[in-house]
Amino acid sequence: MGYYVGYRRRDHEKTFSYKTVAATMETDYHCDITQLDRSTVYDVIVQAFNDKGSGPATDVKSVETLKHDPPDPPILRVVTSTTTSVYLNWEQKETDTSIQLYILYRSTEHDWEEIRLPGNKKSYTFHDLHCGTRYQFYIVAHNSAGKGTPSDVISAKTYGTAPQAPEKHSLLSVNATYIVIHLTAWWSGGCPILHFIIQYKQRESQEWVLLSNSILLNQKSISITDLLPATWYTLLMTATNEAGSTEAEYVLATLTSTGGNGLTNSSFFSWSLSLRP
Repeated sequence: MGYYVGYRRRDHEKTFSYKTVAATMETDYHCDITQLDRSTVYDVIVQAFNDKGSGPATDVKSVETLKHDPPDPPILRVVTSTTTSVYLNWEQKETDTSIQLYILYRSTEHDWEEIRLPGNKKSYTFHDLHCGTRYQFYIVAHNSAGKGTPSDVISAKTYGTAPQAPEKHSLLSVNATYIVIHLTAWWSGGCPILHFIIQYKQRESQEWVLLSNSILLNQKSISITDLLPATWYTLLMTATNEAGSTEAEYVLATLTSTGGNGLTNSSFFSWSLSLRP
């Protein structure tokens, strides 16, 4: 029907105090004995009972309570961030005076990275992070009693966004048979642009021509040559940085062979934006 769990201080208590644990289908055969003294040796026994009474007690088991309880969860905060760093600090309850170690966790693409810090440390800066990227953090305090409860998980984003597409007039210089693309017209979003992908086609065509899928910003400009005069074209550009990718589409017309504008609506411009996760 249940169990009597007896406990007493070994040093001066001769009789046991008892806690009754009822036996049910969900009984998992353990119980907590609370409100004990710190750094004290206790004797523990267990007796089972049924409707006929209690059976013999187990042998006495002795256990010493710890000097400290496991620490409470620290309060973790984001103080500030830059394009490549996040500065955190935390505080512990005043009663938790015996912290020996903190373990600070940061999310990675597939797992958690841990940083071990001394117990007197109350702040930390993560460096070399990706620009414009969101991260998650939590911290756990340890003392002589063991591992405490983890803090709440908090998130912080480094500064920066995906690249921003420019207007056509600042990006393109158009001639009769070629186009000059001024790569520096793109705004980085605060995160350095890693590379461009450029494709183009005659506007009515279904097939794109790939100019390059790894154009670097240090080229500053790049040209598409051997175009037909007085012809509509569609240009598709993708710019990528650590914060994401932006895709922009431009519709333009080359000049006539004499350098004139032989097509109407040659200033038509459209672009679309997409960000990778």
